[in-house]
Parts: sequence; C-alpha cells; structure tokens
Amino acid sequence: MSQFEEDFFINDFSKQLLRELEKAGTFDKIWSIDVQIYEDEEDIIIVSPENVESRQDEVSVYNLNPEGEYLKCINKNYQNQDVKDILNSISEIGDVAPSITAGALNQALTKSDYNDGLNKVIVSIECYFNIVNLIEKNSRN
Repeated sequence: MSQFEEDFFINDFSKQLLRELEKAGTFDKIWSIDVQIYEDEEDIIIVSPENVESRQDEVSVYNLNPEGEYLKCINKNYQNQDVKDILNSISEIGDVAPSITAGALNQALTKSDYNDGLNKVIVSIECYFNIVNLIEKNSRN
C-alpha cells in the first residue's frame, strides 16, 4: 500500500500555487505547453469493416520552457554543470518522465546539495510540479 496521502500530488495548496504562478505570469517563464493526441485503442468501436471509430484524448504536457526566464537564470547563475545539462536536455527533449528526471538529478546532487534553496526549487519544479501540472491540467471531470 502506498505511503502517500490521497491528496499528495493534487491538493488545494498545489492547485492554488499553480493558479498564482499563472496569474503572476511566472508559469510561462518556467513551462511551455505541448499538446499531444493519444488514441485510446481500448475504446475502438467497429461500425462496419471499412468504418472504424476510436476516441482520441488530448493531453496537455507542460515541459521546461527552453526560452523561459527560469532556465535562463539557471544557466547563467547556477554552478552545478551536471544539473544544468539535465535541465537543458529536458527542455530540448520535452515530455520526460518525472521518475527519469528524479533519477538523473539524484545522481547529480549530493546529500548536502538538497539543503540549498535553489536545489529545492529545481527538485520541486522538476519532480513535483510537473506531475501536478500533468494531473491538474488533464483532469477528466
């Protein structure tokens, strides 16, 4: 059984923080959107042999904005080249699973690095708020 509370990723605090980032114009300085279309093969309805319908879902994925002020600031002021390389690669590739990002960051950071304020911001944006964005922006109401 999971050790996480039910509202670990999506809770009132995380949703409010994202709304405040959007309202302040900071959101776009961190992330850019990539809309992807996924076809749900389980919902294929065969009407006739030559007419096949399937449901398509639009998924909004928020990637690290390669032109955003956040990444520019990291590149200009941050000292850990490995972390900068990871973030720049993520911004170029896009749609990288948070677990892969977390593993790469964990390799690039030492235990004492996690006490640094900027490292906390980087980890929270890349490993927490990317998941919050994915879930919150693609809720199936």
